[in-house]
Amino acid sequence: MRNIIIDTNEQGKKILIPREITVENIEQQVKIFIEMADYSFFDGQLHIAHVRLYHGKEKTIKILRRILHELANPTMALDLRNHRRDLIPFFEAQVDRHNLLEDKDFGYPGGRSKLPVLV
Repeated sequence: MRNIIIDTNEQGKKILIPREITVENIEQQVKIFIEMADYSFFDGQLHIAHVRLYHGKEKTIKILRRILHELANPTMALDLRNHRRDLIPFFEAQVDRHNLLEDKDFGYPGGRSKLPVLV
C-alpha cells in the first residue's frame, strides 16, 4: 500500500484544506476524507462541506469519486477502525447529495483568504 503524506506548513501543522486542489495533493484529500469519515460521519460530512465551500462542486465530486474508487480498489495505507467497504454507502450518499446541491448552497466561493485550513 502507498503511504500518502499530508502536506504541512512551515510550523509543521497539517494542511487540512489546501489553497488549491491539484493533481499533486488530491490524494491527500482522499486520505483525509476517508480517515475523517471513518472516525466520525458527522466530521466527515462537515469536512466535505468545507471543501465544497472553498473549492466548489466539480472538485468536491472529483474527490468523492476517487474515494469510492479507493475504497473499492485499495492502494493507500489508511488508519481506519472500520473496514473500507463499510464506508462506501456513506460516500455514495455524499456523491448523490453533492450532485443535487448547488455551489450557492454552500456559500461557494467562501472566504478563500482563510486558506489553507490547518490542524
